[in-house]
Amino acid sequence: MANKNHVAVLKEGMDSWNKWRNSHPRVKVNLSGASLTNQDLRFGNFDFVNLEGVSLDGVKADSATFWHANLRNATIINSSFINANLWSADLRNSVILDTTFQEAILMSADFTAVDLEGIVFFKSYLQNAILKGCNLQRSHFQFATLIETNLQGADLRRAILADADFERANLRFAKLQGAHLDGSNLTDAKLFRANLRSAHLSRARLIRTDLRRADLEGSTVYGISAWDSRLDNAKQTNLIITPQEQPTVTVDDLEIAQFVYQLLENRRVREIIDTITSKVVLILGRFTHERKLVLDALRIHIRGMNFTPILFDFDKPASKDLTGTVETLARMARFIVADITDPSCIPHELATIVPFLRTTPIIPLKLAGSPEYTMLKDWQESYKWVLETYEYYDIQALLKSLPAVIAPAEKMAIAFRVSDDVSPKDARQRTRRSNNASGADGV
Repeated sequence: MANKNHVAVLKEGMDSWNKWRNSHPRVKVNLSGASLTNQDLRFGNFDFVNLEGVSLDGVKADSATFWHANLRNATIINSSFINANLWSADLRNSVILDTTFQEAILMSADFTAVDLEGIVFFKSYLQNAILKGCNLQRSHFQFATLIETNLQGADLRRAILADADFERANLRFAKLQGAHLDGSNLTDAKLFRANLRSAHLSRARLIRTDLRRADLEGSTVYGISAWDSRLDNAKQTNLIITPQEQPTVTVDDLEIAQFVYQLLENRRVREIIDTITSKVVLILGRFTHERKLVLDALRIHIRGMNFTPILFDFDKPASKDLTGTVETLARMARFIVADITDPSCIPHELATIVPFLRTTPIIPLKLAGSPEYTMLKDWQESYKWVLETYEYYDIQALLKSLPAVIAPAEKMAIAFRVSDDVSPKDARQRTRRSNNASGADGV
């Protein structure tokens, strides 16, 4: 039980309390079992004080309680700090066992070197708190706010951290094996070399999260949102992308985990992939006024033929990024239509990608009478996917003959598509059926 004399001094206010503590430094202060509800303990000196079994339950919203208090080396066992305000409190080296901080405010509080195993921080507000190196095994932080909190090296194994907010938190070297981080916000958090083996990360937000050299092996990442995360040298093997009630599917790359699951479960995503791989037609050319009229007309008519046109302007400065964009779009396309009427509009990008397409037919177009592009002949002789150049006299003539212009590319695309998984005989039969269908449409 609490020492009545100590409680009496405490009720006189913090000025009297701190003066008495300073003048009696060797007294072992005992406040065990005391009710401190709604008491103003701001800047109080509770160093080495026995707070076992104290209760701060039901404090008022504007109560300061232990705000900026010195709780170093204090004994806090079987206590209740529900709704308590410990903003900037110093709890270094204190003993805290079987205590709940449910919905407590712990902004900038210092828990350095404190054993908090099994402690409940449910819905607590711990922004900027220092929990560096703490033992937090099996602790409950569900819905807690830990923005910019320092948890470097903390032991959070099997802790309940679901729906907690760790934005910009420092979790470097933290032990998070088996931790429940479902739905947590780890945006901009630092998890460098953190151990997340078998952690539960379903629905977690990992946006710009630093996961360099982190260990994610065997983690559950169903429904994860991972964008621009840093994953250099991170272990990403056996990531589970399916919910617990479904058969287990694993991948070895966090960034593609969300995509693979969507591909498996979302019909719309599968339709989009099918569109990209079977209907996209890349139109390359130059966006001068005269040439843009031709490209736009091509786009409209190709769309009317049940394809998905993507128009790309070549009239841009050459760069590595631009070359990569063209190559990516080219590999996605069923075939490519390239307007080479103005030879100066064929930049380095096209010359770079042509030798590597292999399964993407290219249809060169040019206005009759315009200069030839000398390299084109070499391409057509060396690469079977570069078709003969089609010359046209005006837009109307080009659009009228467009089905016949596209037919050879479509035939080649079908042959390329089936050549890897069917016999040559089957490929010829499929191509023949395609030709018959094209003929029925007047091609």
